[in-house]
Amino acid sequence: MTIKAKQILLILVWGSFITLCYSLQAHAANTAPQVATVKITVQRGDIVNLSNLELVDYNRKKVPNGVIDNINDAAGLEALRTLRPGMTLRYSYLREKPMVRKNKAVKVKYNVPGIVLESKGQALQDGQKGDLIKVKNIKSNKTITAEVIADNIVEVK
Repeated sequence: MTIKAKQILLILVWGSFITLCYSLQAHAANTAPQVATVKITVQRGDIVNLSNLELVDYNRKKVPNGVIDNINDAAGLEALRTLRPGMTLRYSYLREKPMVRKNKAVKVKYNVPGIVLESKGQALQDGQKGDLIKVKNIKSNKTITAEVIADNIVEVK
């Protein structure tokens, strides 16, 4: 093969590569990233249902960190603020539903080796499983710190 033949072959291969790259870029430009949004207004404290969510095209090339791009990630979570239709959802706008709600009645367990005591209390904070929260003992009217172990059940350790 002569030098000119090698150059022509190289140009053809290079030209095909450019065409392929251009085709891939054009395809990528047509598929915008999608982000989760709500279809209807969801008030603060309400649970976001899968039926309230939809994916919409995002008008930028790259989705910022913290933006929800999978509606299953948002379904079943509690809104920390009012969510309006078309609003791009972020993880910081949602949280897991608390197992213990502030100002609600809770069962307080005291575990002493060989003895389990139970009493009633009032949660002074929201809490998830494993969280340490303040609880007011109804009988003694004292504030104690307890760990959330289940729905409306805390344990003093």
